Amino acid sequence: MALTRLKNVFTSKTGRCLYVNSDDFDASDSFDNRGNSPNRPFKTIQRALLEAARFSYRSGQYNDAFEAFSIVLYPGDYVIDNRPGSNTTGQAYTATDIAELSAASDMDLVDAAGNPNPNNILHRFNSVEGGVIIPRGTSIVGMDLRKTKLRPLYVPDPEAGAISGSAIFRVTGGCYFWQFSFFDGPSTGVYKDPAQPSASSPPTYSHHKLTCFEYADGKNTQSGVNDTSGNALVTTDLDLYYQKIAKAFSDIPDSTSVISADELQKRVEENRIVGPNTSGPKTVSSVVTDFASTNVFTTTAEVTTADDHGFSVGTPVLISGITGTDASRFNGSYYISEIPTTTTFRYIIKDPGTGAPSGNPTATNATVEVEVDNVDSSSPYIFNISLRSTWGMQGMHADGSKSTGFKSMVVAQFTGVSLQKDDNAFIKWDGSAYIAGSHTDGDSIFKASYRNFHVKASNDSVIQAVSVFAVGFADHFVTESGGDQSITNSNSNFGSCALRAKGFKSVPFTQDKAGTITHVIPPQKLARTYATVSGYTFSVTQNNKSVTVSPADVNHGIVAGDYVRFNTIDNVESYKVDTVTGGNGTLTLNRGYRGTTNASEIAYKGTINTIPVGYVALDVQKIQYNSTQNNVQWTSGASFNTDQGQYSCYYNGNSYYSPTLAGSSGTIQGGSTAPTHTSGSASDGILTWTYVGPVNTRLYLYGYNSQATKPPYKLQGFSIGAKKQDVLYVSLISGSTTGTYAALISPDGSTSPADTVYTDVTVQSFTPGDPNHPLQFSTELGCWYVRVTAATSGSSSVASTGHVGIHYHLSAENFYANSLFSGASYLTRIPDNRSSRDRTYRLRYEVNSSASALSREPINGYVIQPRNVPTGQSYGSVYYIYDIKTEQELIKSVQNGIYYMTVIKGSISPTNANVSDFSFSQNINNLYPVLDKDNPTEDPNEAVSIASNTTIGLVETTDGTAEDKSLSITKEAIADWIIETRNNYTNASTTDSAVANFITLEARDGESREIDTTLRMIPVNNTGGTDTELRRPSILRSGNHTFEYVGFGPGNYSTGLPSVQNRVLTEAETLLSQSQKEDGGIAFYSGLNSNGDLFIGNTRISAVTGEEASLDTPSLSIVGETANLRPVFDEIIIRDKITIEDTQLESEIKGYLAVRQDVTVDKNLSAADLTIKGESVNNEATKKFNVVTQTPSTADAANAGDMSFLGNFSDGDQLGYYWTGAAWAKFGLTDTGNLKITGGSASGSTWVDGAGDLQLKNGLGIDIQSTGTLNVNSGATTLGGNLVVTGTSEFNNTVDVDGNFAVRTSGGVDKFTIASSTGNAVASGNLTVNGNIDLGSSTSNTLTITAQIDADVDPAANNTYDFGQTNLKWKDGYFGGTVNATTFAGNVSSSTGTSTFNNVTVNGTLSATLTGNISGNSATATQLQTARNIGGVSFNGTADIDLPGVNTAGNQNTSGTATQADNINIDESNTNGSFQVTFSANNNAGYSRQYIDTDNGHFVYNPSTWSLSGLNNISASSISATTFGTATQNAYGTRTVSTGNPAGGSDGDIWYKY
Repeated sequence: MALTRLKNVFTSKTGRCLYVNSDDFDASDSFDNRGNSPNRPFKTIQRALLEAARFSYRSGQYNDAFEAFSIVLYPGDYVIDNRPGSNTTGQAYTATDIAELSAASDMDLVDAAGNPNPNNILHRFNSVEGGVIIPRGTSIVGMDLRKTKLRPLYVPDPEAGAISGSAIFRVTGGCYFWQFSFFDGPSTGVYKDPAQPSASSPPTYSHHKLTCFEYADGKNTQSGVNDTSGNALVTTDLDLYYQKIAKAFSDIPDSTSVISADELQKRVEENRIVGPNTSGPKTVSSVVTDFASTNVFTTTAEVTTADDHGFSVGTPVLISGITGTDASRFNGSYYISEIPTTTTFRYIIKDPGTGAPSGNPTATNATVEVEVDNVDSSSPYIFNISLRSTWGMQGMHADGSKSTGFKSMVVAQFTGVSLQKDDNAFIKWDGSAYIAGSHTDGDSIFKASYRNFHVKASNDSVIQAVSVFAVGFADHFVTESGGDQSITNSNSNFGSCALRAKGFKSVPFTQDKAGTITHVIPPQKLARTYATVSGYTFSVTQNNKSVTVSPADVNHGIVAGDYVRFNTIDNVESYKVDTVTGGNGTLTLNRGYRGTTNASEIAYKGTINTIPVGYVALDVQKIQYNSTQNNVQWTSGASFNTDQGQYSCYYNGNSYYSPTLAGSSGTIQGGSTAPTHTSGSASDGILTWTYVGPVNTRLYLYGYNSQATKPPYKLQGFSIGAKKQDVLYVSLISGSTTGTYAALISPDGSTSPADTVYTDVTVQSFTPGDPNHPLQFSTELGCWYVRVTAATSGSSSVASTGHVGIHYHLSAENFYANSLFSGASYLTRIPDNRSSRDRTYRLRYEVNSSASALSREPINGYVIQPRNVPTGQSYGSVYYIYDIKTEQELIKSVQNGIYYMTVIKGSISPTNANVSDFSFSQNINNLYPVLDKDNPTEDPNEAVSIASNTTIGLVETTDGTAEDKSLSITKEAIADWIIETRNNYTNASTTDSAVANFITLEARDGESREIDTTLRMIPVNNTGGTDTELRRPSILRSGNHTFEYVGFGPGNYSTGLPSVQNRVLTEAETLLSQSQKEDGGIAFYSGLNSNGDLFIGNTRISAVTGEEASLDTPSLSIVGETANLRPVFDEIIIRDKITIEDTQLESEIKGYLAVRQDVTVDKNLSAADLTIKGESVNNEATKKFNVVTQTPSTADAANAGDMSFLGNFSDGDQLGYYWTGAAWAKFGLTDTGNLKITGGSASGSTWVDGAGDLQLKNGLGIDIQSTGTLNVNSGATTLGGNLVVTGTSEFNNTVDVDGNFAVRTSGGVDKFTIASSTGNAVASGNLTVNGNIDLGSSTSNTLTITAQIDADVDPAANNTYDFGQTNLKWKDGYFGGTVNATTFAGNVSSSTGTSTFNNVTVNGTLSATLTGNISGNSATATQLQTARNIGGVSFNGTADIDLPGVNTAGNQNTSGTATQADNINIDESNTNGSFQVTFSANNNAGYSRQYIDTDNGHFVYNPSTWSLSGLNNISASSISATTFGTATQNAYGTRTVSTGNPAGGSDGDIWYKY
């Protein structure tokens, strides 16, 4: 049929409108109606949509109209046959099942009586998933929101699991919906099953499988559905729709079944919802402008792509990379003007007015892509729409898996009221199991399979929602699988949950794929001091947990739970001891030994450091009343000496005090009635006895005598009696010394308190006077006391405390007989000052900074996944980033980013099958294990997070059975993560911690800093880490949201209205009703609840008081301290003051605290270090003061003059150390008894004791009184003045005199005398004697000269004295010069020796036999004594000789090499014979020995025939010869090389032309 009035439709202002009016007498869906006039509207929306699709057709391809039609709905009731476009067997209708529409076509959705017509043709055009497709961005605009009512005819059966959910409208990009309302199916009946032949079901069942708006699927091939011929579909839902439209109208060419060849096709803008639809640029194969006629160039370019481009006419594209002729006119942004084929498109090039280019450009490396910055497509927009359902119909769902581009929808003022009256939708917990629920029962909840929603975004889609009201529903706003919703000014009323976010994106952004997880960062260990295990060696084996001991016994002192190190005291590896075998003492470590195997290793045991916590003084006298030691044991008529303080007694394990005795003097005798009372007072017949208590169990506190004034029980944040097996210590005098004495505290007064008795002190928040608190008040003695055990406090020997008891010593030591009080008592505690993060397990994450990598820092909330794994092969659980500490900033091309991430497990599911589909995060409020300051645990055990089966969304931190917030959820998360098979860590394949590379989760030493990586952190593998990608979570962001009556059972009016609510929600339930997060999803919001409380992020502000509370914000909770108000602020400014009213709790500041004015401390000031900062303007310097037990380290110094006092002084030693600027030097005196001065100097940064100098200045001297002596031990004494000795001086060792040694005379006594003739005088230095020296008194004296003489030796008179005598001769004489003598007597050389002369001058005749060498010339010599041969001829020197071959004929037999010879005589020969040819050595240059071949048949020459023979191969650049070979050989004839053509020649000739 011809299409009439088409031009008017598209040219008139009103022609684009199609009208629908179900209440108009002239309304008709007949085939001849165009519906473009309000005078003759369509009856149904579906008929109008077909017409819109028909009118969109344009001849040609890829150019059909888009966003061209609006359908106007008049007020009225409309039904929508939204059944799937399939037959009753589930087979999809295709173009072959569509007859060309005509007047006979059945287009009535209902019959004349209003009953649904199952045979109408319109539903065949529906989506195969159900729902009416809204083509070409068509708008549906109602005239009246309340009066324009739409009802579905298909509502999927909620109980049939095989029947999938469906929709009423399947929308495309550019659609717009305004001002109409959806209602439940009509009462005349609906289809609940596509196979149902008629709409016979009353719509009184759940509609939760039906959604008002969903995407039409133009992305996925519907291969899971067969056509009516039984073949699987090969098209998308949207493509199939247009194939059926083409078949329906005769004026549109029928589908060819090849979509790319069809003229009526889907527009890319229908499925690409904002933005580009390609993952990247398309490759351009060619660009031409002469496509119509070769070499006739035009201003229209035709581009051919390497594959289908997917563009439409009008699509904005960006073309780049074109080169060559007029390239600048082809590159840039353009709109497509024509689409000839699926791989070609055309556009008009730049500056068409300047004419056509001169040729075609070059397309090598050219690309084309959809211009991102365009508005050619737009989001479906749902505005001012209502949903009013009592059976749970759903609002809208943007499923990103069915579209491309930005995948967005926009919604505003979509009010959804969706109650649920189907009781099948609910279950109820009866205390042990879920049973059937009811829609009116406030304790019922939705079944997981019946949950419905109002607005949902999934699979990376985006929804912008403004002023959307959700009433009822199981969930109001939902995001899943990377969906994103931005919600503004919206409302959640009634229903179960307002905001639900679940899952994360299926793929990461590129910039989130450059990170690597390298290490696990465990909690920091508590500080320990390691000491050598003396007397033992340990046999360790690499990767083995068993350590044997030598000698083999258990006396080494190591017990289970201790940490030990091997090899060195500061080894980075320390091992926890799991067990110690009795008998042989073998240790079992918690993991395999990672060092080198050694059969004899040294071990070092770690002891946790403790600090003293000061307490109050003890009341000595009252304690003595409670003692047995030196107390009177009551017997009948016992005597009490009051003058000796005997005012008390003990009897039958109890102690008593007598006020009568205390007020008397002398000796008093008691009565005969034994005291047996255990409270108050009673008389023994004479004396009144007041009950004190069981003996040795009460340590009274001095000065605390008022019951109204409780003694301190919180000390520096610690609680007395709260430490397991807590001990009270006190330092007491014992004779002339002091010692430490102790007693085990008993909080409940029992003799052997269990550990829980101590921990309950803080867990139960007991205070003094509570029955189970260690501090009690004695009304009998009017004093507070500490409960202790008699076995420890009354012990006279070292008890389990390690000390003698306090009761015993105070009563046994005479010093305390009349003492009133002791010194201050004290407790000991383990300080735990670790930061909150250092109590958790974290991951070290490093981001690549290389220039080639697109990277960024990690983002809180993102989910970690192994990099580049196929879809569906990621982690088995969800792990997301909760907290990030930036350790090293990411700087591109400069340094990698390093981050310490707290990772939380986000997939904890309830165990009950009815609710197991939920998957929640670990409870983030329990991120930091609860700290018991009195009993700190450095590495809490792994928690077991359990999702509640009854309070949906609540996850408890447990030990597997009961809640236990002291356990670690981060250890649980990391423990699960390291066994994920995708990580391929050792832990995934074994639980044996001995195996190499096994990750043992345990606290470690060191700081969480890069400098301590090896010490603190655990590598995840030995390959450098795990390449990781981060995925963006599903996100709900809502601002100015309102929550009213949400979370009350089914969420209907009947359970949620205040007047019918059957219970009060807990705080946890209230928060869970507002938002729930599953599988890493994130929901954050600001808004008000029905009480007016304001929620901003994780903060709630009370509408009445303005009080703020932090929600879902982890903070370190401390046992015994209030944890309900722990807000976290970045900064607080207080204009007036801070008042802390609690006098027992300790306030803690973990960072730096700067106080700009004076600080007043009324009581003790405790500080690890004390620094006094001087003001330079007042000439003051900054100094640091400290107390140490040994020489401080250089790290403890800051300024020269810093001082560190010793904690324990030694008599006569230094007070401490001061910093010289280079080292710590000793200073100060402890007393004036023995004086020690060491002196010394700095060697580098170490002070070395040296020679001590005592300088007495300003005339101060030393006066040793009485019989005192001056003793200089081994040092040197220097006297700068005169030394006067009136007595005899005795020197028992050497006396060194550096200056003159003068001895004065008196009465003619010799000046210098050596008293004994046997004494020796030794002069170590130079000795100068100015006068004569007489040596020796007789010839028996000798003179020994060891030294050398460095001057002339002259006799006193010339020619007077002899050198030796006739009978005393000198042995040998050696002279370097001339010996001058008038005569030599005797021979110079004798027969017994040799005379040696260096120079002999003989003026006469020398007759001698000479040996040795003679130099110089002989004046005459006639003959050699012995003749010698030269060249075989004898020569004696008397005449010349002739040599054959030299000067006469003959030959010389010579050897060696003639390196140079001007001439060589060679004989000629032309003998007809074979002669071997000589050759030089290989690679030898210059003169060389000649060789011949070892085989005389090789390389021979015949001088007669001029021929070489004996050669196998000849290698040469060129060979010239007239002929080669013979005719019988393979190669013979003439070889010619020429530029010309061959000429002449004979057989075998070869001609080479070039």
